Amino acid sequence: MIQSPLMRWKLHKYLEERGIQTRALAKLLTGKPRSNETKLYRLKNGDRVTSRFDSVEEIILALRELTGHDVNLFDIIEEVYEDDQG
Repeated sequence: MIQSPLMRWKLHKYLEERGIQTRALAKLLTGKPRSNETKLYRLKNGDRVTSRFDSVEEIILALRELTGHDVNLFDIIEEVYEDDQG
């Protein structure tokens, strides 16, 4: 059986491990902070990556600013495999 890769969020785990509040990240993203905060809260760990934001890059750049560390894609997204049903 063929395994199909899926990209899933693990953003909230990342924030929790570093003691970062979702609100702080939302303020750094372009757009309205309250709207961004709502979007971020909706991104549950394990959700498939979708385009709720203009780009994942925007989130990574904001996290770099917040943490002062080099944040990369796989810090906030994980690749998982599920059996291909098609």
